[in-house]
Amino acid sequence: MIALQEIADESAARRVLDPAVYAFAFAEERDAQRTGFAYKKTLRVERHPDVAALDVGAVRRGVDITIALGGQRLRLLGVHLKSGCFSGALERSAAACAKLRLQLPALEAWVDAREREGVPFAVLGDFNRRLRQGDPFWTELDDRDPVPTDLTLVTEGRKSRCWNGDYPDFIDHIVLDAQAAAWLVPDSFEQLVYDAGDAPHRKTLSDHCPISVQLAPAGAPRDARGPAVVAPGPGATPGAGATPGARGAGATPGPGNKPGPGAKPGAGVAPGGAGNIKGNVSRGRKLYHLPGCPSYDEVRIEPDKGERLFESERAAQAAGFSKAGNCP
Repeated sequence: MIALQEIADESAARRVLDPAVYAFAFAEERDAQRTGFAYKKTLRVERHPDVAALDVGAVRRGVDITIALGGQRLRLLGVHLKSGCFSGALERSAAACAKLRLQLPALEAWVDAREREGVPFAVLGDFNRRLRQGDPFWTELDDRDPVPTDLTLVTEGRKSRCWNGDYPDFIDHIVLDAQAAAWLVPDSFEQLVYDAGDAPHRKTLSDHCPISVQLAPAGAPRDARGPAVVAPGPGATPGAGATPGARGAGATPGPGNKPGPGAKPGAGVAPGGAGNIKGNVSRGRKLYHLPGCPSYDEVRIEPDKGERLFESERAAQAAGFSKAGNCP
């Protein structure tokens, strides 16, 4: 599942994501920056009416869908909230804060309705807000009033590495309710970043980098990492340097983004999955090392850079890793 923002229409998305593999759901409105989803055609998806209440005046609707995962259901809301009120009090007179303040109750109403419904859900996309514990927007959204909620902000405590960390605070987020959070695969958070070769094209590429998590609902078909929920950053113009590729079950990089430099080999192994095959990200390449490979003992796993352990070569390959060239 890929949440998209700032996409003109389906024809633009089809230039980046293979229409033979993906179906699309975009907000039903006339706008050059629409919100939507791309999803594998093998998934069963139910489309709900757009959350039009988020359009408080020249801003974007939310796209609301439910996907079936084995015997489970997961409801998803893709959002792109008003830009310009990134932090601080919402009551400021700035026009951006006034609009974001109006969007908050509409978003909270959707969350409360899902809590009453009892279906696991996620809200993902560009919140245009540096959410964290204590932020007024987050405090209100997760306030347990009028309906008790227990939301998980997967970006909490993390720093963005997009464009060498020029903007370290995330404004793209994935928010899970308690049921969906119980499916969260440990250490599965990833951010897909640009590499040095993209720097000359920075003005035409997105200023955001996609983030993703892996969810593993009980009874749902999946590989060793589980289905992925991805929230690409907005501003990715279809056709501009896009290099989609496999990243686990049902996960593909967002438009205009490529794997970036990862961890350099080092001593020791940190948590990051199960198994003894080491998946390492180095200089934009995702390589796995088998026990007995010359570099195996030197490779250190750093999960926050997209590195992890695998139980089989097939699982590593399904996550987009290739065997290291110096392995037998």
